[in-house]
Amino acid sequence: FAAHATAFAEIHSIPNVFFGFNADDADNYWDCTPRFVDNMNALLPELVQIRAPFAALSKAHIQARAWQMGLRDDATLS
Repeated sequence: FAAHATAFAEIHSIPNVFFGFNADDADNYWDCTPRFVDNMNALLPELVQIRAPFAALSKAHIQARAWQMGLRDDATLS
């Protein structure tokens, strides 16, 4: 998926590809880690970068932040 998403982004001049995985995912999936993102970004041209803003946060932490911001659970999809 990462290769397809970044190739599409490069072709269409989209500078950032955002991934929504979180720290809880890293236990089961090697491609859901900050290290994977760093390694992928090192291989990509500077025109495109992968961003994973939740990679270091647990799902519980993300949910707590959402509540602090006033976001409702029924307005999200996970």
